[in-house]
Amino acid sequence: MKRILVIGRIDKVLIEKLSATGFICDFFNSLSSKDLMDKIEPYQGLVVRTYIVSKEIIDAGKNLQFIARAGSGLEKIDIDYAKQKGIAVLNSPEGNADAVAEHAIGMLLNMLHNISKSSNEINNWQFNRLENTGYELGSRTVGIIGFGNTGTRFASKLSGFGCRMLAYDKYKKDFENELVKEATMDEIFEQADVVSLHIPYNEETHHLVGESFINKCAKPLYIINTSRGSIVNSKEIVKILTNEKIKGLALDVYENENYNSYNELEKNIMQQLIDSKKCLLTPHTAGWSFESDYKIAAVLSKKIQEYVLMSK
Repeated sequence: MKRILVIGRIDKVLIEKLSATGFICDFFNSLSSKDLMDKIEPYQGLVVRTYIVSKEIIDAGKNLQFIARAGSGLEKIDIDYAKQKGIAVLNSPEGNADAVAEHAIGMLLNMLHNISKSSNEINNWQFNRLENTGYELGSRTVGIIGFGNTGTRFASKLSGFGCRMLAYDKYKKDFENELVKEATMDEIFEQADVVSLHIPYNEETHHLVGESFINKCAKPLYIINTSRGSIVNSKEIVKILTNEKIKGLALDVYENENYNSYNELEKNIMQQLIDSKKCLLTPHTAGWSFESDYKIAAVLSKKIQEYVLMSK
């Protein structure tokens, strides 16, 4: 019988499904690292939402067989060290892919049609029709970088608008279909009006989008980042926001999402993003919906059960 320690805001369906199949689950809304290291030894499984799982925590979990993350990104878990210790790492990116895709499309439509901008102007008694003339999505070419769970859902939902779609994924080949053309990065640089990022954060993707990226693009660009903040070099981007090559920048994620820890440079960068009329900003909520909370937990509970069954 497996004991699992669950930490964080995770839908109750996870514990319900695991308990129903014989797992013993202990839930904590939050735990300090010290308290976790004191408690973790008897558990075979650890389930987290936004917790940092360090080498020290992994070492303290002497009986750990798996670490499961409720969500997609795994950058807060020391994956390499876990694997060295023979500990499996699971996640559930399928669970919030629809929510992220819908949020990205909402941001794109908002930018193309100046919805938030014109709404704010109306709230200030400014009725500016001509300068808020929009662009139709059907006449745009959308470049999708990363064609995994969220990238494919984004493309599927976008298909009804009639736009042309190019997709690049370093780790996938031969995925072209009637909706999406498989493309190189050079083709995206040459042809895209919009770039939407759907990639994990790692050493390769760190600051992927910055001044050099923008300068390679042939057309003025709308950029959407619902992946991870550090994929965009915010210091470089704010310097070139006035450049005509950036038509709009939609960010749901940021390099530092703890406002209370900002230094003066970070405050200055964020203020420039806030002040720019080209920017649309949301507080890392793309993957958060009432439906995705349930799906993330349900998918993860199934993966945990399958992993335990296969490892017997």
